[in-house]
Amino acid sequence: MADDSVQRPLADSNKAEPSRVRRWFARLLYLLYLAIILEVGLQLFYFVTVGQWLPMRMSVPMFARNEHCEFFNRANLKLTHNSGEFKTTIYTNGQGLRTSAEAADYPLGKQAGKRRILLLGPSFAFGWGVDYEQSFASLLQAKLFNDPAFGPDVEVLNAGVPCLGPVQELNWYQHEGKKFEPDLVIQFVYGSTVVPSGGEWNSVEVDDNGFLIKKNATTKQRIVGYAKNSALVYYLWQAAIHAESWFDQPQGGAKVEGAGREMPLHGAFNPDSPEVIDSMKFYTDLRATVEQTGAKLLVVYFPLSYCVHEGDRSRWAHLGVVDIERQNQFDADFCQYLQEQGFDCLNLTDNLKAAAAAGERLYYYVDIHWTPAGNEVAARAVAGFLKESSLTTPLRHPAN
Repeated sequence: MADDSVQRPLADSNKAEPSRVRRWFARLLYLLYLAIILEVGLQLFYFVTVGQWLPMRMSVPMFARNEHCEFFNRANLKLTHNSGEFKTTIYTNGQGLRTSAEAADYPLGKQAGKRRILLLGPSFAFGWGVDYEQSFASLLQAKLFNDPAFGPDVEVLNAGVPCLGPVQELNWYQHEGKKFEPDLVIQFVYGSTVVPSGGEWNSVEVDDNGFLIKKNATTKQRIVGYAKNSALVYYLWQAAIHAESWFDQPQGGAKVEGAGREMPLHGAFNPDSPEVIDSMKFYTDLRATVEQTGAKLLVVYFPLSYCVHEGDRSRWAHLGVVDIERQNQFDADFCQYLQEQGFDCLNLTDNLKAAAAAGERLYYYVDIHWTPAGNEVAARAVAGFLKESSLTTPLRHPAN
């Protein structure tokens, strides 16, 4: 009889290996099944509590292609936009400008008895996350309405467009905005005073359904985009907000991520640096264009939340934010330099920091935009600046 004592353990070992693989595969399938069930459940929970599906918090079909500035707000829009942090309804008039529910068009040309302020800028100017009556444009008009330097004849036109860069806004103004013949143009710039003159701000375009999509998105950007639409990721992030120590360690890099625009990190301000020289081309073109149309220009700069709320710093650290004080100093120096070059530049950083120190929440936690209180602080600061500045004397005020 042959001795098979050596062969039998080998055979048993070969059988055990596939068995272990099958068990691990079954476990992975079970975990995947649980994740799918949890994802579906959380998506339904979000819909029930918010009133819209999770992807709609960031992706809204509210845009239309524009030959002068790539895209603009869709005209005659009525759209509900909800998230876990806000609920609002967006209205635009037939010209694509954000308005109240009346959505009336603004007559072109100079109107007797009216003094116009035209607001240019991205989503902060548009009033993302707030109703029109809570937006900067509406609040500014309300404050100027009761100011003797302006009076009830002032109207503020909101030409803010989410994600639109300053160069594209300038192109829109050159072809369409100037037809409103404003007396004053306010240009919002957020996050960094550096504005590339080549228009590199946020490389997006609008699709046939009115959604903004990334141009030439990388694999990483696509993965991040899909992940942001996951309810699991969203609610884990919500939990992480209340555990700030998760993000205490800064991740050094060449730029700040998650800001909604290109934001390279800067050293000490130097007027001869390439980034400043390039940005000055934009600011100079903007001022020249505005003044050629008979209007005056005010540049309004403000930072993102991590420069204002101390508690937000740790949540931005992993996105490249390293030296906030240096960043604030750079932007303050750039605004001062603009003033030295004859620009009217208002830096809202100190106004926002003072309000935050008093306990006001000026930026949403997950969404990066202003809360109603943030819009209020900004409008109050700009109204005060206009009252004290030469921009109010005179604004064109045609005779009847």
